[in-house]
Amino acid sequence: MLKILIVAVMVGIGQGGERNLFVFTQPIFETTEQCISYVKNNPQEIQLRVAQSYGFRPIEQVLCVDSSKLPTELVPLEDGPPANKTSI
Repeated sequence: MLKILIVAVMVGIGQGGERNLFVFTQPIFETTEQCISYVKNNPQEIQLRVAQSYGFRPIEQVLCVDSSKLPTELVPLEDGPPANKTSI
């Protein structure tokens, strides 16, 4: 079974060249189409959840990603919830 997750890519690049991501662990979708529909219908919820960890930093892009294709070396940031906020 596919496990599709929402991933928000933040604007800008960190001092070390890393990109900040917010990986949503909930909800999980079985198809990309379900994920895309959710993202299109719930932009304020996505922005609010990201803002709770990053402040009102702009989101560059929101993606629907097969969880098996996420990099295994994602490193949680210390100032946010480890399951949701990562930097690569």
